[in-house]
Amino acid sequence: MNTNKQTYLQLDQLRLGYQRPLLEPISWSLKAGERWALNGPNGSGKSLLLKTLSDQLIPLGGECLWSQGVRWVFLAQEHQRPALWPLKGHDWLQAMGVQPGHLPLIEHLLNQRLDQLSGGQWQLLRLASVLATDAEVILLDEPSNHLDAKVRSQSLTLLSQLQPHQSLLMASHDQDFIQASGAQPLTIEELTHVD
Repeated sequence: MNTNKQTYLQLDQLRLGYQRPLLEPISWSLKAGERWALNGPNGSGKSLLLKTLSDQLIPLGGECLWSQGVRWVFLAQEHQRPALWPLKGHDWLQAMGVQPGHLPLIEHLLNQRLDQLSGGQWQLLRLASVLATDAEVILLDEPSNHLDAKVRSQSLTLLSQLQPHQSLLMASHDQDFIQASGAQPLTIEELTHVD
């Protein structure tokens, strides 16, 4: 592994949980261009880690240090579609600060109302909006949920277009999706294991 790559994220004895720690402390680093897929059973802490890294949960101890200037973006496992107004795909991208011209794979979704998209189409639009940002680190929680074969293939195509300096950390149960994405499998146990 190239040790000259910039470290984007350093975890030092990070303790995760709600009222009490639910995992052993995590010490780990994420470097530029790395692609990792957290896998393991439900309740093993994959989503808990991603929620903590994305500031949705406060760590109970230790340090979570992002390198100065490093931008991250997070795609949560579930996200309700805005239902108060008849928003369309291009409205969603505009709200996310993304230019639709860079996303030919979702062009067919731009003029459709969000409340009329299938679950897979909604997930694809969300994934595309996250991947099209300028963030150096992409955090994805179960990105292959609700995807039929076509949308799954389109999602993998989007993931393959990550820039060499961008890093990926995703949680997934889907071993085929992990393998096709090019991400290296990683378990929470590996993050908490100290030699």
